[in-house]
Amino acid sequence: MTEPLQRLFARLRDEDRLIRAFLRRADSALPAAVAHDVLGEHALAVTEVSASLPDRERAAARELAQAHGMRHVEVRTDELERDEYIRNEGDRCLHCKSALFDALTPLANLSGASMALGTNVEDLQDYRPRPVRRADGGAVFPLLDAGLTRADVRAVSRSLGLVTADKAGRCVPVLAHCVRRSG
Repeated sequence: MTEPLQRLFARLRDEDRLIRAFLRRADSALPAAVAHDVLGEHALAVTEVSASLPDRERAAARELAQAHGMRHVEVRTDELERDEYIRNEGDRCLHCKSALFDALTPLANLSGASMALGTNVEDLQDYRPRPVRRADGGAVFPLLDAGLTRADVRAVSRSLGLVTADKAGRCVPVLAHCVRRSG
């Protein structure tokens, strides 16, 4: 096991209950797959569904979850009903994440879980406003906390055989909910 993967495993073990925000891209598929490895059958892949999610990406999210043995459900989000999102200004990612948090908060509260995002070290220098640290909203950042860069994420993803190792591009909202039994 590589050092970056060891750090990610260790970081995910710190959480008793975790809702994993998961985009079907390298920076989010990796922590979802590792969370599944760490949490076993207590990992549930949850796809964020709205009119902004292409059918092919929705199907690909289902296939990814199935290929890695994760249970999979979908939740609806309302970002397309939010004026801030529709204006498509420089802070669109922030409003998309807000819709995501709003959809997941009831699930997080019900399970006593934190919400995890796929932010990596290099994302801190990205131009897009995004929730960097939302401790107030229960968000955690395992890739960032483990010190992983984009290159680390891609290399580890390749070593694990994830089809998303080189997938980049526009944001396609998908989530993975992972809960480990306490005690």
